[in-house]
Amino acid sequence: MSIRRRFTGRRGARAPFLAPLRAPLALVLAGGFLAGCNDSDPVSAEPDPQPTIAQIVLESPDFSTLAFALDAAGLVAPLDDASAEFTVFAPTNSAFDPLNVNLLAGDADALTDVLLYHVVPTGALASSQLQDGQTLTTLAGASLLVRVVGGEVYIDGARVVTADVEAENGIVHVIDRTLTGSLNLAQSALILNETNLLFETVVAAGLGDAFVSA
Repeated sequence: MSIRRRFTGRRGARAPFLAPLRAPLALVLAGGFLAGCNDSDPVSAEPDPQPTIAQIVLESPDFSTLAFALDAAGLVAPLDDASAEFTVFAPTNSAFDPLNVNLLAGDADALTDVLLYHVVPTGALASSQLQDGQTLTTLAGASLLVRVVGGEVYIDGARVVTADVEAENGIVHVIDRTLTGSLNLAQSALILNETNLLFETVVAAGLGDAFVSA
């Protein structure tokens, strides 16, 4: 099954989060009679799973724009898959400000490319594993460049503002800019607010095809 076909669906239900039960220390020290306890009486319980990447995005007000984009592209379900493992560089709402998100959402292929460009499928990479000059292959098929400057991590020029948000199916690093490196010049000019007028002017001049091919 292709990656694009797999990336469809809706979010799953969130599991409740309960603190693990712990056996009181006094009980352990008071004679060691745990072996004689009824087997049906639980002494401890497994901790409930962490939220998935999709749940982290959908339930945080800081990611409402990203949540809208993921839903529009049909990418919520795979990021809710607890059996998978991803590293996601998640743009905040303000990171989308330079983009015309509604216009981007109207181009399904461009939207999918932009979102998949933020997802690395090769496991959960903690910030300590990101090295200066490292390249990461994304689900969009393009590579991200990691830079470490003054102790801060940058991904294709976007700064990691919050690192190592652990999820049941990977890890999230919050970034301050939306990554559009998977788009061609024309697509970028179209969706960026500051260059949209330029794009429209080029198209009106009959140079749209040359622009797209650039």
